[in-house]
Amino acid sequence: MMPMISSVLIAVAVLTIAPPAHAQGKYPEKQIRLVVPTAPGGSLDIMGRRVAQQLSPMLGQPVVVENVAGAGNALGTGEVARSRPDGYTLLLGASSGVIISPVVRKTPNYDGVRDLTAISLLGLQYLVMSAGPAHPARNLKELVALLKASPGKYSYATPGVGSVNHLGGELFKAVTGVNVVHIPYKGAGPALNDVMGGHVELAPMTSASVITLVRANKIKILSSFSDERLAEYPDVPTAIESGFPGLVMSTFSGLFAPTATPRPIVNLLHAAAAKIMANPAFQKEMESFGSIAPPARSPEETQRYIAEFSARLTPIIKNAGIKEE
Repeated sequence: MMPMISSVLIAVAVLTIAPPAHAQGKYPEKQIRLVVPTAPGGSLDIMGRRVAQQLSPMLGQPVVVENVAGAGNALGTGEVARSRPDGYTLLLGASSGVIISPVVRKTPNYDGVRDLTAISLLGLQYLVMSAGPAHPARNLKELVALLKASPGKYSYATPGVGSVNHLGGELFKAVTGVNVVHIPYKGAGPALNDVMGGHVELAPMTSASVITLVRANKIKILSSFSDERLAEYPDVPTAIESGFPGLVMSTFSGLFAPTATPRPIVNLLHAAAAKIMANPAFQKEMESFGSIAPPARSPEETQRYIAEFSARLTPIIKNAGIKEE
């Protein structure tokens, strides 16, 4: 959290000393719609509702969450991308809808980098390589040696084709040079059930999705695909430490608006988001989902991060020939 502090304090100061929003123009004059591209009840939905709850008093207008779920987050994300850029329709988006869906869909109707402007990242979740407790490999080096000794014999499970987990598995194959078969499931739960049962050997999953199973000794973690060791798995080396520097994969969540939204509105919303992220209660709740607070970035820096994220994931998708089913 420490890298955020100075930028957050500056943003909070901006909110404190700035005149009311009405005096800076006419924003906001009415209710703001915050689109969450998933069904109610999931971690992204809960994050969206917490953000809306705290944004409302800051902006002096109601911020109402609307769930527009479907098509790998593409329905809600695309709806915001095509909305009027006036600050009254916002997106609580994730990498699946912003980056992945437009590339894997047969007929994409938006470009997440071109048609959305980033206000602020709110959280990052890194992938970990998980296996059943009886899996013979104890770490990533042993796993790679095992897979190379028997090309095509082993498999990995994911929540579905085109998921960030699928991309993580394909990146794992590309970086390590192993041949392992992808088996898509309809959700993380069924995939992990088969890993625990020994029907599938591996599963690249977000750290939050397996932590309960790890604590119950039903799943073990062989490596994290993170820049640094994860707080919840301090004894698990990263893929970088294991000799595979290109093996980093995460999913992000953040606040977005349609491209061409006026910069003063974006800056106002960015400062509000920074204040929300500085709230210890918000931090604690997000950590319960395995979400790590990202380094503080300006809207321009966040937009560059999104573009770089897309530039890194798009070749993985295209090289693996991943398309929606």
